[in-house]
Amino acid sequence: MEQSITPRYQLTYRQAELRLIADNATQGQSLCFVGIAGTGKSNITNFLHSDPYGYKSHYFGEQRARYLFPVVDGNTWDQTPVGLWKIMLAALSDVTRQLVQPEPDSKLLQFSEEQKLFSDLKVHVDWFCQQLDKRLIFILDDFDKVIAVGPLAMLEQLNALRSGGNRGKLSYLLFSKKLPHVLGRAHPLKGNAKFYDLFGSHIYALGLYNHEDARQMLLHVNELVGKPLSTRELTQIESLTGGHARLIRLVFELWRTARPIEGDPILFLSSQSDVQDECRRILHGLHDDEQAVVLRMAHGQHSVADRAVIDHLIRRGLVSEGDKVEWFSPLFGEFLRTYKT
Repeated sequence: MEQSITPRYQLTYRQAELRLIADNATQGQSLCFVGIAGTGKSNITNFLHSDPYGYKSHYFGEQRARYLFPVVDGNTWDQTPVGLWKIMLAALSDVTRQLVQPEPDSKLLQFSEEQKLFSDLKVHVDWFCQQLDKRLIFILDDFDKVIAVGPLAMLEQLNALRSGGNRGKLSYLLFSKKLPHVLGRAHPLKGNAKFYDLFGSHIYALGLYNHEDARQMLLHVNELVGKPLSTRELTQIESLTGGHARLIRLVFELWRTARPIEGDPILFLSSQSDVQDECRRILHGLHDDEQAVVLRMAHGQHSVADRAVIDHLIRRGLVSEGDKVEWFSPLFGEFLRTYKT
């Protein structure tokens, strides 16, 4: 496989979202992005965590080295507080391995495992924020399950990490597929949890890739495998996938191996199991109420009562509404047309 000379990201990649993240991070504020499955959250995470092309200075200037982005993958959580503190400690260790580490606290031996791990995490957070004057922004990636089933006391401990001089230096960047207060109804979070209050007024929709970001991704992956597809074919793929990162990757691979030149590419591609699985993942990643509205829209059965949900779907880029319903991708529209519960 060749090495691409076309970078995966341009300096303008997700510019609005990254500017928002940087502005909040410099003020020590937390924020949340809610997006449908497969919209490229992991690419934002990689951009912030590893900065592969050295673009971070564009947003943080000469202070870029002060800003550390430990990545906490919610999919690896074992549904216990102990498990969460372990993941967070590992994530913190990953981004601070080149820095001087704090001395272990021998007094922690008398505590339970959960208390020891959380206290150890707090010691490390305090050290990097206060002694080394770093800014920590924990990326809480795919955190739907953690918010939905995590004990409220555990979630509140995330806010407690900001005490003792860390306010303004520790914040969170939360990625989820559903609105946090909807996920946390069992607690309930909204109005009752300081953790939710950290980002309750800073929740934003994460849309799909714009034309430039989608085009850059296609140019990059095409170059990696020797440029088998023409500019015209790449443009077709972009149109069919509607800026959805994972669909772009799937359709690109299908196109270069199967070449759906004859016939209707929508019918061909939407019949492929990988594409169907991804469309199903997008649908099932929505809240139950949203799924119901989407299916009604697909069959022209939605009503005025669905307006609030439709507006939220529009903000996330799933659908645009004019004289007729337009799904972000013709492939997703075809999937919905033939979908059976």
